Amino acid sequence: MRITSQAIVTRSVERLNARYAGLERASRDASTGRRIHRVSDDPAAMNRVMALTAAGRMRDQEVKAASDAVSWLNSADTTLQTAMSRMQRVRQLGVTGASTLGAEQRLSLAVELRSIQSELVNLANTRHNGRPMFGGTSDGTAVTGSGTAFTYDGDSGQVLRRVGPDDVVKVNVTAQDAFFFTPPPGFSDNVFAVVEEIAAAVDSGDTARVSAGLEAIDTAMTQISRQLTTIGAQTNHVEAAQLRTSDLAAALSSERSELQDVDIADAILRLRTEETAYETALSAVSRSLPPSLASFLR
Repeated sequence: MRITSQAIVTRSVERLNARYAGLERASRDASTGRRIHRVSDDPAAMNRVMALTAAGRMRDQEVKAASDAVSWLNSADTTLQTAMSRMQRVRQLGVTGASTLGAEQRLSLAVELRSIQSELVNLANTRHNGRPMFGGTSDGTAVTGSGTAFTYDGDSGQVLRRVGPDDVVKVNVTAQDAFFFTPPPGFSDNVFAVVEEIAAAVDSGDTARVSAGLEAIDTAMTQISRQLTTIGAQTNHVEAAQLRTSDLAAALSSERSELQDVDIADAILRLRTEETAYETALSAVSRSLPPSLASFLR
C-alpha cells in the first residue's frame, strides 16, 4: 500500500487539529469554571441543568416575595402597635375624665382626645410602598369621615405573596378588621367615632357616659389586639417559609454546580496536560512531514 505525501500531511493535520480542539476545550473549561457549554457537550446533564436553573429562579423570586411579605407585615405590626399605644392613652384620659373635673381640665382632655382621633385616622390610612396598608387591594383612602361618622372605603381584597412552591400567604389586614367592631350599646362601631364620643362626653362633663365609654375603648383595643396576633402568626409563617425556600434554593444551586462546574485544580491540570500534548504533537508533525521543495533546495 503506497502512502503519498499528501496522505501523510492530511493525517498529521487531523491529529494536530484534534489535539488543538482538546486544548481549546480544556482552556475554555478552566477559564469559565464549567464543563458544559453547549447541549452537545452532555445532553442529559444540560437538560437537568436547565431545569434546575428554572427552579432556582422561581425559588429566588419566592425568597424576594417573602422579604416583601415580612416588610409589609412588620409595617402593619408597627402601625397597629402605635394605634394600640394611642388607644391606651385614650383609656387613661377616659379614666381621668370619668371623675369630677373643672371645665378647663375637661376641655384640655377633650382636645387631646380629638388629637388622638386624628392620629388614629392617619394610622388607618398609612401607605406601604405607595399602597394603602389597610385598604385591601384598593388604591384609595381606607377610612374617611369626621366627628362620629366614619366609613371604610377600601375593599376586602387580599394582598397575597407566594413564599414557597405551594405556600401563598395573606399579608394584609384591612381597617375594617382592625378599627371597626361590634360596639357596646349606645356607642359607634369604630375606633374613631368612639374616641370622639368619649371626647364629647368629657367635654360636657357627662361622667356616666365617659365611664360607659371605657367598655367601648376596651372592645376597640381587643379588636386591634386580635389583628396584631394574626400579623404575628403570619410573620412567623413567612419567616419559616423564607428559610425553607432559601435552603431549597441553595440545594438546587449546589446540584446545578455539581453537574456543570469543574474542579479548578483538575481543570488546570488537564489544561497543562493538553498544552504539553499539543506541543508534542506540533514537534512530531514538524519532524514527520516530508520536506518542502524550498527546504530541499536549501
